[in-house]
Amino acid sequence: MKKSLDIFKKYFAKLFNTRAAGIYIILFAASIAIATFIENDFGTSSAQKVVFKSRWFELLLILFSISIAVNIIKFKMIKQKKWPLLIFHAAIIIIILGAGLTRYFGFEGMMHIRQGDTSNTFLSSNGFLKFKVIKNDKIF
Repeated sequence: MKKSLDIFKKYFAKLFNTRAAGIYIILFAASIAIATFIENDFGTSSAQKVVFKSRWFELLLILFSISIAVNIIKFKMIKQKKWPLLIFHAAIIIIILGAGLTRYFGFEGMMHIRQGDTSNTFLSSNGFLKFKVIKNDKIF
């Protein structure tokens, strides 16, 4: 049991140390740069399919987030009262969590609103079913 725990700690330390976080941020920057060129040449949907909505990109962001959290704990940013560093690293984690929430629970679309008008409809690339319910001469 102790041997397997030592092996786990060894790989855990390699996956989530500061050097690994640096590699993850470089890979992240390179991948979004490549996605920009893909979007320019082939359109937004291509960049989303190849990069932004791919499993490897999600894995990269998860590894990066875990690395940041491990480094917050490892360098005892709370106990040493390194508030600017702690806020910076925590902000990155919060941004990535927000991106994940948007990715899995949000939706994209275009809403045309003229100046001074209001709107309650938008154009989406996803298919939706639109219907009216009429009950006792009331429309829901």
